[in-house]
Amino acid sequence: MSLLDANMVAFQTSVYMLITMGLLILAGNTCYPIFLRVIIWTLLRLLPDNARFEDYRSTLRFLLDHPRRCYTTLFPSKHTWWLFAALIGLNGIDWAAFAILDIGNQAIGSLPPGIRAIDGLFQALAVRSGGFYVVPIPELRVGLLILYVIMMYISVYPVVITMRNSNVYEERSLGIYSDDPIATEQPEEKQSLTGKLRKRMTTQQTPTDSRGYFVRQQLRGQLAHDLWWIVLAILFINIIETGSFERDPIHFSVFNYIFEIISAYGE
Repeated sequence: MSLLDANMVAFQTSVYMLITMGLLILAGNTCYPIFLRVIIWTLLRLLPDNARFEDYRSTLRFLLDHPRRCYTTLFPSKHTWWLFAALIGLNGIDWAAFAILDIGNQAIGSLPPGIRAIDGLFQALAVRSGGFYVVPIPELRVGLLILYVIMMYISVYPVVITMRNSNVYEERSLGIYSDDPIATEQPEEKQSLTGKLRKRMTTQQTPTDSRGYFVRQQLRGQLAHDLWWIVLAILFINIIETGSFERDPIHFSVFNYIFEIISAYGE
């Protein structure tokens, strides 16, 4: 992943290098749809509004108005803003965790405050997409490492959810149209309390929910899996027991925590 055997650790004080690498990582991975739409929108604004460039402007305007007809990872404006907010939230969590969970860590505390902030931002951007690291991974707290593993797993979710939610052509191929009077009518069905709870906590939904509530249903479907609650328990317990892990890493290892948590869940 790097020309150096130490990865990006040698450049942990080079602000220009880290910012440039961070932007390239975003542009080539999770923020690619955002950068693509921004470039098209900028070109449309820069082209003169006259007859000579009218064909170019019409082409760019068509790309912005009907993005999924032209390219798989070019999204409408609303979906692009949602993807941008999701990426800001996920990277913000990683950035804040880098600063909070490594309080008292000599490997991080020895860096100047400004460099520490840039390193935390680069680590948040790179760990989910690029595979680079700017501080030695073994010197980070175990709770932060588990959080990074979780973020690596869910890094593709925002793009995939946005891609599925903006794919109106797949629904039309199945005979589902937004202006269909049958699809717009809300069926009045009486449900028991158990049925309502099941609908709220799982992905069970009526056909009318497939468009407007897709993202919310995807999130509910993920939270409905028992695995997520186990993962959250492992994360919080390792964060709380960081001191015990550093004092006695053999008896308070991550595997021991996982073994005990899954054993308790199975019982």
